[in-house]
Amino acid sequence: MPEYLYLLTLLLPLATILLIFGFKYGSAAYQARARSANDTAYRELAQSVATAQSQTASSLAAMQAEAIREKRARIIKAEAELEASVKLSLAAAQITANPAALELRRMQMIAEVGAENNSTTVLMIPSDFVSLAHTLNDYLARQGSAKKEA
Repeated sequence: MPEYLYLLTLLLPLATILLIFGFKYGSAAYQARARSANDTAYRELAQSVATAQSQTASSLAAMQAEAIREKRARIIKAEAELEASVKLSLAAAQITANPAALELRRMQMIAEVGAENNSTTVLMIPSDFVSLAHTLNDYLARQGSAKKEA
């Protein structure tokens, strides 16, 4: 039995030393693997953040370009409206100076609409226009009779 005790006293410290070094090496290997996994995860996270930043920057640039285009369109529209209002006020002044021009323009518009739509148009003629036509007819009749007498 003393042989077993002798072997046991030799093998027990050797086994303990082997276990301690084994655990130490195992824990170092585990820590290295964990560190490597963390580094990989960090790299993937950093790459996804960089991709998201570039996408955000490009979408912001597109939004800015669209805002600039909309601004230009609004400015052009405002200038066109200003020009139209100036022309309308000039037209109103012209028509105020000659009321018959308004009636002639109205008749021109009706003729254009009738020609475009190829339809029959019923319209009301103001009594002033009818009396003007009678007066013009009477004037022309007097002119015709004056030329015959002369």
